[in-house]
Amino acid sequence: MTPEIDWAKYLPLIGDDLPDFDQEDVMTRCALAVHTFLEKDVGFVRGVERRVEVDLGQTLPIQAVWDIEMGDAETARGIVDWKSSFESIVEEWQWRTSSAQYEVLYGRLPEFFEYRVLPPKGKARVIRVDPVPARARRETYDFFQPIDAYISAAASGSAGGFWSRNFRACKGCPGYIACRGEKPPETKFHGDHLSKSSAEQFLFCPESLRAGHKQQNRYMVRGLSMHRILAEIWRDHALVGATK
Repeated sequence: MTPEIDWAKYLPLIGDDLPDFDQEDVMTRCALAVHTFLEKDVGFVRGVERRVEVDLGQTLPIQAVWDIEMGDAETARGIVDWKSSFESIVEEWQWRTSSAQYEVLYGRLPEFFEYRVLPPKGKARVIRVDPVPARARRETYDFFQPIDAYISAAASGSAGGFWSRNFRACKGCPGYIACRGEKPPETKFHGDHLSKSSAEQFLFCPESLRAGHKQQNRYMVRGLSMHRILAEIWRDHALVGATK
């Protein structure tokens, strides 16, 4: 039986600046997740929104957040990730990165990596990498290595001034004016790790990563709100030892 949810408890986790129709969208997706997955997850969740950072042999460690870590002595052990659309799974480096981290932490690959797609209408969908290919760790290293090498050289000063700039990526960037100036900024990268999102930002425009420019729109806020609410619900009801 699906646990009864006190939705009023979780409403404050929605971004304050979201319009009403986006707030309704968030709650619809969360309700779909609860209806589809919560009952079968109860008692089999080892961790929720676990921030994992491991050394894959590069200068910077690789960080990721596992939405749900599944498994106990009797069930398959793996990682679950919430998605709001199929489009966000296209590339998809997330299962590789998290699986490589899992192997470093536990000495073996996860038995599966599962995407749970929550559309605003219709049924939830599951896309499952099962079994996880043994190449995950090698491909993750190969993906991050050239980015790590560039950052290490640039942060030490050997690249000098601005990092490489993609001027086609300037639209909406908060660093637009400073980046177009003639005087290079202080070349100092303040990050202490790499992640899938920071690697994607680097590939989009290296200078935006160096300068710490963050772009945020209502779709990002909506997605973050959905993840926050689902994390709290799963902590309250599905985590091993949680009160049902």
